[in-house]
Amino acid sequence: MRLFWLYGLLQCLIFIGCPESYAQSVTAPTGLLRWKLHIDNRTSFIPGGNFGMWGGSLGYTWGTLEREVTLGYYWAGSRGKRQLSAISKAEAKQTDAAGYSKTDLYFVSTGYWHILFNEPRWKAGIPIELGIGQSTTTLVLLSGEPLSEKPVEHTLVPLQIGGYGEWKATRWVGLGLQSGYRHNLRPSQSIPSFNGVFFRVRVLVYPQALRDGLAFVFKEKPLPSPFWGDKKKNK
Repeated sequence: MRLFWLYGLLQCLIFIGCPESYAQSVTAPTGLLRWKLHIDNRTSFIPGGNFGMWGGSLGYTWGTLEREVTLGYYWAGSRGKRQLSAISKAEAKQTDAAGYSKTDLYFVSTGYWHILFNEPRWKAGIPIELGIGQSTTTLVLLSGEPLSEKPVEHTLVPLQIGGYGEWKATRWVGLGLQSGYRHNLRPSQSIPSFNGVFFRVRVLVYPQALRDGLAFVFKEKPLPSPFWGDKKKNK
């Protein structure tokens, strides 16, 4: 059971991300805890339908507010490419166009998370992200036959601005919601627009869960209560 507990904690911290640790007050993170790993899946409401993107980023935080700078990579993925193709195909049928586009896209993104307040139970801020990448578009007939042999490439410069709120439900886990608007600063008629409102839900595992788990596995200490205000069980 102890090994299962440790394995589960490590998997959560690696694949979900590991934000700050809190006890009864907010303190600035130190050492490795300043570095954050984020796995990202964003859903966007773009003209013509929904569009999803996968991504990941590495962040560095500082101070008690834990403002953060990030460097990440985002891509359409197989589902996102199907969604863009379906939108383009539907538009072609409505306008009686001869064909539609199949588009793949990706971009590198830098971000700054301006945290407005960081309390033991709540956190909120304004993330601003600017990226640069490329789209590759192939034009095809409605029957599926290619219209051109060479794909059309286009440079993308997506700007994403929004808001972020985090509820630190327990000392071990929390929930976060980011929502905003994405605007491509270099639009092109050769690709479907992916401007629009986006959102993502985050499940956060805090380092305190790892600390308590390690003490349980290696020092045989009883697991403290993860719930806030349970002082007797947290001693």
